[in-house]
Amino acid sequence: MNYWLNRSLVLLAAMAALIPAAAFPASLAAGPEPDSTGCSFPGLRLPPEARVYAAGGYKGESLGWSIENSGHASTYIRVAVNSPEAPVALILGAYEPNVWQIGWTEGTEILAVVAAGYHTQKVSGLSQGVPVLISTFQDKGPCGYFYFDPTLQIIMTINDFARAMFGRDLEAAQPAAKGQVTLGRPLSAGQKLLTAQDLSRESTVKAGIPLDGLAGLEEARAKGLIRPATATEHHIWRQQSEKAPKTRRNSGSGEAPNTRQGSDYPQQMIRLSNPTAAVFVYEAYMVLSQDFVIPGGLNSQPAITFLVPAGQKAPERSGRSNCMVVIRD
Repeated sequence: MNYWLNRSLVLLAAMAALIPAAAFPASLAAGPEPDSTGCSFPGLRLPPEARVYAAGGYKGESLGWSIENSGHASTYIRVAVNSPEAPVALILGAYEPNVWQIGWTEGTEILAVVAAGYHTQKVSGLSQGVPVLISTFQDKGPCGYFYFDPTLQIIMTINDFARAMFGRDLEAAQPAAKGQVTLGRPLSAGQKLLTAQDLSRESTVKAGIPLDGLAGLEEARAKGLIRPATATEHHIWRQQSEKAPKTRRNSGSGEAPNTRQGSDYPQQMIRLSNPTAAVFVYEAYMVLSQDFVIPGGLNSQPAITFLVPAGQKAPERSGRSNCMVVIRD
């Protein structure tokens, strides 16, 4: 497959003339216009020997924390660049929110990187001074958006993008597999990669963004930001929510919840051995600090509820979760 992809690039110029523009998906057909505001690298001129590589996929491997609050799980793809014989420019694309962790071999020079996608894209690991252009649908990027797919039709579209952006055809197009992709020569056994920054939460999101899921809850408990609610606290909050006027249910849209006292309380029903009996069970945490951020990916059963003392604002969310927030009078 990889051999076919790379060999197919020599046919792009001839085949492009035979396929009408309408054959391309609208979101992929739009490449950078020469006068598009921001869709360029001002002052960058690739030397004649420079090569342009494309890589990516629909998504990478699970990142473990959120880089946007859309509710889509964030991923990462490690990009190894091995081209000591010629400098390179990279075009990277993924649909899901993704971090591109870039490493390179000794003697390899990376001239510029474009990262595109539907959701948030971040680039990590590059040396200072390497220009990066990120263009996504979510952020209404200057170049529109696309993501990499190993089909000739989409590779041809990305090749048009390479021509408009860098003035030359792609050298090769490589799909990522299991969160990794190598561009240029294959890596030798034991060959080391250089990187200016390792992949970490600190290098990809602002301080305070928690780990996803239950790991984020455990981290918050260890820091003293939350604690399990007592049965008495739980009962009082529940009574309050049942007596107060109902508000719309907030199932974790990814935004800071628009809650007020007496928000709907989540109910998860568990049927007992007696088919006519049912009870409602809950899991609740008391919020102890304004610094607490609700982790994304909390889709546990039963649903988790956060109890907020009077006078304290509702916690922000780092991603979509099916938890609830109830604020005490």
